[in-house]
Formats: sequence, structure tokens, C-alpha cells
Amino acid sequence: MEPWGQEQTIAEIAVATVRAEVPEPIRFGDWVMRYREFALVRIRAKSGAEGFAFTLTRDGALAATIKRVIEHHYIGSAISGSSPCDATASTPARPHDATSRAASGPAASSRRISLP
Repeated sequence: MEPWGQEQTIAEIAVATVRAEVPEPIRFGDWVMRYREFALVRIRAKSGAEGFAFTLTRDGALAATIKRVIEHHYIGSAISGSSPCDATASTPARPHDATSRAASGPAASSRRISLP
């Protein structure tokens, strides 16, 4: 596995949804929360280095959205940074991607991602 500080390439993004029932329902006025749902994401570099992250879904289809809308922008992207927590992914432009052609400026070529 290559040490951090050297450029890495994203090979795989895996995402899963986990739903856990709360021990006791939580009430917010008329709304009752009976479970918490999280999206878990693992990013694996070609070198074998991995990073994990999670977030609340707030009942949104995050796993499906990441797979359909976000993942293809990052597979094959280079990751650089002195540590996983300071990683930045540079997304390669893809001619078939209208978003890549239309984007310009620093945000078009670099997106900050946190890898614990």
C-alpha cells in the first residue's frame, strides 16, 4: 500500500444503507422518529488504501444517488494529500459528461473529500 503523501487513484466506491431502530420513539410534535438511517461509504484506492465515511440519510435515497449520480465522477480520479483527512480528489474531465464540459474554475477540477 502506498503511503499518504503520494498520489492515489480511486478504484472503487461502495455504499450501503443501515437502518437502526431507536430504543424508544422520539417525538417532535406530530412527527415520530422510530429509527435512524445512515449511508456508509467506502472509497478504495488502487493501492489498497481505504477511507470510510457516514452520514444520516434523513430518509433520502443516498445510496442510490451516490451510485447513479456521484460515483462515476470519482472512479479513476487522483487523490492527493498528506493524510486521508486532508485528501483532495481531482476529477478527470470526461467528454461525454455535459457537466464536466460546462464547469469551469477551481471547483471544476478539484473537489475536497474527507477520508477518516
